[in-house]
Amino acid sequence: TPEAGKKYLSFAGCLQFPFSTGTIHITSTDATVQPAIDPGYFTDDFDLDVLVSTVKFIRKVARTGGFQEMLGSEVDPGTDIQSDSDILEYIKNFGNSEFHTVGSAAMLPREKGGVVSPELKVYGTDNIRVVDLSILPLQISAHPMSTLYGV
Repeated sequence: TPEAGKKYLSFAGCLQFPFSTGTIHITSTDATVQPAIDPGYFTDDFDLDVLVSTVKFIRKVARTGGFQEMLGSEVDPGTDIQSDSDILEYIKNFGNSEFHTVGSAAMLPREKGGVVSPELKVYGTDNIRVVDLSILPLQISAHPMSTLYGV
């Protein structure tokens, strides 16, 4: 539990370009019914390999130079989690998203699985356009708000 007046420092490792992909499907003709969403987290082993390496790298940084003298003991995942398999299990159980999802209505050619054209028109319709982060076919390595403003 944080103590009042005490300073803390956290390192975080984030997967900016996941290879894992999810799915989203309409479940009803009723527009008020939520679609079936599976984010597909960690379905590509490469993502897990990158995250295990990230935890190990963060630990290396924390033991380097001035950090080593400044930092106390590791809290999360904790010093008991050391082997690659233990780190992997930790990530699977406690890893999470930054919730900057993209691509559910990707702007790509229709034959490549795209949903909207470069003019943001939904394929197969006359007057429906999509103007949100769902049109981005790939994740970006930044907060997506400025990209959305550009769209």
